[in-house]
Amino acid sequence: MKKHYIKLITLAVFFCLSSSMFGQTPVIVGDSLRFLTVLDSMKNNGGGTIQLAASVRIPIAKNQTFGLESTSSNPIQINTNQYSLIANGDGTSADSCILRIGNYMTITGTGTVISGIKRGHIRVVGGSVTSNTTTSGTSTIYNNDGWIFIWGGTVSVNAIGLTAGSSAAAVTAANYMSLIIVGGTISATGDYTRAVVGNELGNGIVKPISGATINASGSNAYGIQVLGIGADTPMFIGNNLTINTNSTDATDAGIVNGGSTSVIMIPSSVTGLTLNCTTPMKLDNTAGVLLDLRGVTLTASPVSGTALVNPTDIVFTASGNATMSFPSTKIYYTYSTTAPIATSPTIVNGGKINVASATNTITAMIGLPYATYNTTSYPFNYTVQNAVGPINIPDFATLVSQYNASQAAAAGTTQMKLTASFSTSGAYTITPDATHPVIIDANGFQITTASSGTWGGNLSISSTTTTGILKIAGAYTTNITGGTYTVTGNAPIIYASSGSGVTDASTKLYLSNSTFTVNGTTNGASIIKMATNNGNLISATNCIFNVSTLGSLFTSSGGPQNIILTSSTLNVSGSDANTTAFTWAPASQALNYLTVDGLTINMNSGKIFAFAGSKTVNAIIKSMTVNSTTSPILYSAGTTTGFVLKFYDFRALTTNVAPGTYSTSQNVTLSMGTTAVDAAGAAIYYTTDGTTEPTAASTLYTAPISVSSNTTIKSIAIKDTFTGNSKTFAYIISGTDIANPEKNALSVYPTTVENMLNISASAARVQVYDITGKSVISKNNVKQLDLSAIHSGVYLVKVSLSDATSKTFKVVKQ
Repeated sequence: MKKHYIKLITLAVFFCLSSSMFGQTPVIVGDSLRFLTVLDSMKNNGGGTIQLAASVRIPIAKNQTFGLESTSSNPIQINTNQYSLIANGDGTSADSCILRIGNYMTITGTGTVISGIKRGHIRVVGGSVTSNTTTSGTSTIYNNDGWIFIWGGTVSVNAIGLTAGSSAAAVTAANYMSLIIVGGTISATGDYTRAVVGNELGNGIVKPISGATINASGSNAYGIQVLGIGADTPMFIGNNLTINTNSTDATDAGIVNGGSTSVIMIPSSVTGLTLNCTTPMKLDNTAGVLLDLRGVTLTASPVSGTALVNPTDIVFTASGNATMSFPSTKIYYTYSTTAPIATSPTIVNGGKINVASATNTITAMIGLPYATYNTTSYPFNYTVQNAVGPINIPDFATLVSQYNASQAAAAGTTQMKLTASFSTSGAYTITPDATHPVIIDANGFQITTASSGTWGGNLSISSTTTTGILKIAGAYTTNITGGTYTVTGNAPIIYASSGSGVTDASTKLYLSNSTFTVNGTTNGASIIKMATNNGNLISATNCIFNVSTLGSLFTSSGGPQNIILTSSTLNVSGSDANTTAFTWAPASQALNYLTVDGLTINMNSGKIFAFAGSKTVNAIIKSMTVNSTTSPILYSAGTTTGFVLKFYDFRALTTNVAPGTYSTSQNVTLSMGTTAVDAAGAAIYYTTDGTTEPTAASTLYTAPISVSSNTTIKSIAIKDTFTGNSKTFAYIISGTDIANPEKNALSVYPTTVENMLNISASAARVQVYDITGKSVISKNNVKQLDLSAIHSGVYLVKVSLSDATSKTFKVVKQ
């Protein structure tokens, strides 16, 4: 931009000096005849300066071109002041009454400098045209009754004092005329200025803007702005175009669509387009279209070629550049191999197309009806196994009968959809095999387990609901032995409801080898919620629990519970500080048990256990691993009157001497660490033979254990009848190897030998070295070695066992 200003100043100085050198003063003209006469004279007599006293019409006949241009020896400057030079066409010709601005012509003014009427076209091929204005609505070159061609030269506007709601432009074409730019430099300086404006363009000319440099500088300054064009004649952006804009408040933009019916397109083949702008492309009117097709691809989910079980909506996504996110982006499509046309149905970017028939071919295209500039067709193919859709399930009898039919049918997936909530009846087993998986859309309805039964196998149940999938409401046993269970919403997957007949002795829920996922946004989302006043037994083994955002694994607000978690994983996504893995807030005075014996928790924020209410709770933590980047709070307990929490964390059983290898005897102290909470002070029992698991009948730990040889200490902690898991501490003393008893017992004899050396165990290899380290004997797979062939002296014998362990002995050969 600085170079631009320097160029203008240089030109101004040049023309001032030119007038001075030739002794010329500005010639004031106020009518067409005098203007043409003076201009013609200056072209042949050293140039000069013309100053307008009124707007001047330059009449141009059909198929004629009037040239405002000169030569290097006759440069001409025209000062239009607040007036204009008008390209006056014959009123009938579409394209051949041309006012051409060329070299060695400098035209300046304070308003619209050049305009066209009666189909008078304006063509800039050289020279410069500049407006220095303070008036909103000014355009340096303006035509609403003819075309504007910019082939070269410079056109600029410099505006001062414009505010929001006002604007000024360097070039404006309007009233269904055409704008063609293939070169030159067009610049706008000042707040709310535009370099190029297309307003109500039309009549079929779609030649791309290319090969030019377009500059705009100032608050809300735009490079190219379109305010309205014919829907069938979009403004195209072409090759080798550079747009530079800048502002101090980051409000400048390169290409802006501000018209509700406007279409701006950058074809996929365009190269050399450079946009140096805070906002390269912008929609000021979201009903318009601004489409950059460079590098665009269209993808579908599920992907093309997928075999679908039931009719499905396919999501289509266009990507590759920022304009794909504009709501005006349209994707046209057909249900055939034929490419879409302008009247084909459309979806917006990210929209869905339904596939329902047995076979489906979809052909899609971005940017139609402008296929000339985007000929990329995207074919997608799908097959649908069950074209009529999922099987409707209104009751439990239908569910059972359809399940039985699915397992007897040919291999394939069966999809079902609940149309009502219902209860189970009679013993049942719904465990589809691997070749006949069953997918159930619970559809916001709930199944009440009013009888004992089993779910699992290759079963998948999902729902978007506020009630959950399974309701436990009676003295029955429910087994979930596999499958996936997903709820999207603030509800539990399994709900143990309140009511009579629910007891911890006879109401049982066993979970194993299954995956449960709840996607919610509040603590109302959970895997299992217990609200019964009586109680139940819940056991989970080898399960995966996935909880999003604010959900929890277990939420208890009811009576006594006995929960056992074994060898399972809990994944809690999100980082909300209110996230709680276990929420325990029961209200009645009954005993609760929670036993965690093998649980990996992956969570980064919140609390793992939160206890409250007025109930006695015994939480027994035997084995649990927490993976976290922020160390969530282990537990918190409420202060409600009558509430008793016993948090037995048996993981804290530890020793003062780390397991390992030592050269001297060790005194090993066993204790419950400071994080043991209610397990602190527990009785510790141990064994030292390395094989026997300790029990309450084993040796009670009362004092440090002296370890002077290879020893494996196994220990447990017991408190209030609760027992933690055994922990092992292994020690190696004086080089012995507690992990290899056979190696420890290995020996050779006699150590002073005449001929035969005996080995206590079969050796994979025996090597004998003299005192210099030289190998003198090497034998494989032996228990006896003949040393009669070697000289008397001291030797080292290395004995290697089959597991690659070895031991070295010193012997004396007589």
